[in-house]
Amino acid sequence: MRVSSKMISRQAINNLNSIYRDLTRQHAQVSTGRAFQKASEAPIRAIKSMGLTVQLERNKQYSANIESARSVFQETEDSLMAVSNSIQGVKDNILRGLNATYNADERSILAKEVEQLKENIVVQLNKEYSNKYYFGGFNTLSLPFTVSDNNEMLYNGKVLAEIDIEEHNTLLSEEVFVQTGKSTQIGVSLPGVSVVGYGNDNLFQVIDNIIANLDSEPADNDGLNELMSDLDDYFTNVQNHISTVGSKARNLEVMQHQNEEVKLNLSEALSKERDVEIEEAIINFTMSEMVYQSALAMSARIVQPTLIDFLR
Repeated sequence: MRVSSKMISRQAINNLNSIYRDLTRQHAQVSTGRAFQKASEAPIRAIKSMGLTVQLERNKQYSANIESARSVFQETEDSLMAVSNSIQGVKDNILRGLNATYNADERSILAKEVEQLKENIVVQLNKEYSNKYYFGGFNTLSLPFTVSDNNEMLYNGKVLAEIDIEEHNTLLSEEVFVQTGKSTQIGVSLPGVSVVGYGNDNLFQVIDNIIANLDSEPADNDGLNELMSDLDDYFTNVQNHISTVGSKARNLEVMQHQNEEVKLNLSEALSKERDVEIEEAIINFTMSEMVYQSALAMSARIVQPTLIDFLR
């Protein structure tokens, strides 16, 4: 078969284009550090890379959730510690009030101090983090504890003294959860009723009774002792909550470490699928560049006499 100059030229150009495509691809690998720029270049590796990327994004969100939850627990623990200190302050004032040497005026001063401690407890239970109230259960956008026009303590708009056990249990179940892993989550809110109780013997009602007792004349020491016993129960309850929150915070630290290990493993797996060994990529690019330059020179030597022969 006769080989024409046109066929030789076309074949030379096709070969050069093929070598140039490889050169361009290898240049992109050196420039970006990626083994492929389009999924069509390596479909299987591209699919694996996309799956690993999705897992890494989820891992990133889990880490953010864990960090946020740890901050909430820190704020919650600080608030509960402040509530505990305020309750202890009320107990100290009760002990002073039981002192037979205290007169009516001094007991009245103690009552005013207890009133201030009660207000401090309300302030702590109305604390917020990132514009969300973490003692309000599902109600995270408005103050959980408020006082009505009738001077009644309200929890999420409900009169605390009128809440019964059934409603109390329903309110206790209002816990906000965050996802910390593919199949793990943790509750980050603490419904305020779990701290202050419900009905006529809730914490605020007990403190109001203590204030009334300290303001009364003559002194009712037996009544104060009974109220001290009720207050001890709430003090113990708050301490238990502090312990629970601290335990959750420690669990989150473990989760964070595990999450970091998963992130490292996923990153390594993604790098194996998506990235190139930069040293190898540079060598391949250099070799291809040499081949391309040689092919250009050889093509010029082949095509040139053919064109001259044609002109003759």
